[in-house]
Amino acid sequence: MHQEPERMQRQPIGGPLVGNRVFLTVLLIAYSLIWLLISVSSNFSPTSAPATFLNSIVPLLAIGDMILVLALDWRGYTTLSGLISWRTVGGKARFWLIFSCIFFFPIWLGIYLVRATYMAYRGIAPVYQQAPYQTPVPYHDYEKVSTPPYPYDNQQ
Repeated sequence: MHQEPERMQRQPIGGPLVGNRVFLTVLLIAYSLIWLLISVSSNFSPTSAPATFLNSIVPLLAIGDMILVLALDWRGYTTLSGLISWRTVGGKARFWLIFSCIFFFPIWLGIYLVRATYMAYRGIAPVYQQAPYQTPVPYHDYEKVSTPPYPYDNQQ
């Protein structure tokens, strides 16, 4: 009896952040804490000890949050967990999305963290569009080339 080989099961697309409720919650709390500390630090004089402390903690939290999200789930951040389909966006809309993604990073980060955390707690997997699968071309289908692969192979 001939058995068909088992088909490969599709693995969910995404980084370690996808579906990781605890880690996403910690990142969301850190993000919320950044905005809270920014609003509180404006109440102190710039030279006071609390303002100095807050002004050193806020950038550390912000940079840590940004690096973790970008390193662990770049695709989720750029698509806002499947909300944006870059293939269907073109022209000026694509330009403005890229512009906002780069220059309004804190806002995109908040939208991503809220959406990803919500989806993780609901058990919803983000939908990312993949390129269609292309079957590889067998080697024997290539044309036979009369020239050698390296130009100096025929010279002695």
